[in-house]
Amino acid sequence: MASRGLSFPKEVRLRRSSEIVEVIRKGKIFRERDFSLFLLFKGEGPMRFGCIVPKRVGTAPKRNRIKRLVREVFRLNRGRLKEGFWMIVLVKQGAEGDSLRSWWERLEKVWREAGVMREDEEGSPSSSDLL
Repeated sequence: MASRGLSFPKEVRLRRSSEIVEVIRKGKIFRERDFSLFLLFKGEGPMRFGCIVPKRVGTAPKRNRIKRLVREVFRLNRGRLKEGFWMIVLVKQGAEGDSLRSWWERLEKVWREAGVMREDEEGSPSSSDLL
């Protein structure tokens, strides 16, 4: 059984369209070349996450691979992120990066810019430690 810190249970997924629309409409946007991060502070509760990869990004296998990589980066970093935020990663057309390392580095950069990374995590894993 996976440890609690590295799991990706249903409770932390943004799955309802009403939740996704709320984050996109009310949340703050952080843009990167290949994706936009919508971040909404909801107060108490776990960090919740969703990933949107539109059809214009590419074929179904490419979209599914991107979703798996982005979710895996979130899953591995969930313990390093502050609680109480809902976030959506919206992948843009022409998104590149077929490796976990490239998505890890770009998402970590945007999370730091957004201020949702915990800075008190001494000895926490980095992309070079895990990849």
